[in-house]
Amino acid sequence: MPLLLLSVLRYAGKTSTTIELPTCGNGAKDGSESDKDCGGLCPKCGPQKTCSKDGDCFNNKCNAKSKKCGGGPGTSSNEPGETCKQIKRDYPNAKNGRYYIRGVNNVLSPFKVFCWLADRDGGGWTLALVNWYGSGVRSQAEIGSADGNVLGRRTYAYKLHDNKIRAVIGQKSNTASMFEVMQDQASWNHYYASSNREYNIFKDYTAKWHWTWHRSILESSTKSDFHSYETRNFDGVNPVGDGTLNWRGRPRCGKSSNRGHNWQHNAGFFCHGDTYGSAAGFQNRPWGGHGCKKNLSNGRWSGHFHFFMSHHNTDTYVYVCSGAQYSSSTNMNHRWWFRSGKDMEK
Repeated sequence: MPLLLLSVLRYAGKTSTTIELPTCGNGAKDGSESDKDCGGLCPKCGPQKTCSKDGDCFNNKCNAKSKKCGGGPGTSSNEPGETCKQIKRDYPNAKNGRYYIRGVNNVLSPFKVFCWLADRDGGGWTLALVNWYGSGVRSQAEIGSADGNVLGRRTYAYKLHDNKIRAVIGQKSNTASMFEVMQDQASWNHYYASSNREYNIFKDYTAKWHWTWHRSILESSTKSDFHSYETRNFDGVNPVGDGTLNWRGRPRCGKSSNRGHNWQHNAGFFCHGDTYGSAAGFQNRPWGGHGCKKNLSNGRWSGHFHFFMSHHNTDTYVYVCSGAQYSSSTNMNHRWWFRSGKDMEK
C-alpha cells in the first residue's frame, strides 16, 4: 500500500474535532476551497476564480455580484471594470475597444472609455485625450464621446474630464501619485518622417495631474523613466506589437526643462531639451533622432527633445526619434493614454 504523506493538518476550530486534509494540490475543489485548489485554507485564488469572501482572492477583492476574484469585465454599465488596466489583468484575452469603468476602487459611476489592451508594455491603457494644433482644449472639462471615431483622423478634440483621468490613475484630487502616460498618433508629420513608426511611454511619473491652460504639471518627484519604441508602420488602429526600444532616459520637465521660463505656456506635460541621464546603450538625449538606436527622421530636424501635450495655440510637439512630429502643419491627431503606476492595481 503506498504511503500517503500529509505535511499539514488544519483544524476547523478550537472546539471542533474536524480535521481538514491538505487538498490544495489535488486538482479538485474540495474542503473549504472556493475554487479548484485555491481559496479558504489554500493559497489565494487568481483572477476570475470563484470566491466566497475577499480573503479568497489574490487582490482581496471578491466581486459581490459575480462571486469572482478581480474586477468586472467592463462589457456593460451593469458590469463595469475599475480601469482598462484591471480589465487587461483579469481578462487577458480582452480586445481593444470600448469598455465601461469606474476608476481605481470604483470611485465614480460607470463611464465609457476606449481601452488599448492588445500590446504596448502589457496594455491596459485608457485613452484620455486626442488633440492637435488649434483643437482648442483649454479646460478640465470633457469633450466628445468614446462612441466617436476616437482613433481616426478627427476634426474635433476628445478629452475625458480631469476627474475621470484622476480616477483612471487612482489619484485623489490635489494629491500627487505615480502614474504612466503613453503617446501615439493617428498619422504623422510627413515633412519630417516617412511613416508612423514611433510611440512613447513615460513611466514612474509622480505629480498631481491636472489640465490647466498656461500651467503644466510639475516635474516628477520620483525618478521618471521615458521609453521610445520603434514599430512597424502603424495605421493608428490595428496593433503592430510592442516594437523595439529605441531610446530610454529621463527628460527634464516643467520648470526643470531648459525652457523652464516657458513652462506656463503649456498644459499637461512640458518636457524639453536636456535629460538627467539615459539608460546604457543610449546617448544623453535624442537630438533630432540622433542618440536613438535608430534615427526614424528624414534628417530635416536636428533639434532638442520635445514632449509638449499642448503649447501656445494648443499645438502638440513630440520630437524624439522620429524627428519633429508637431501638429501645426497637419491634422495628425496626437493621442494620450493613461494608466496607474506600477504599484497599483497589481
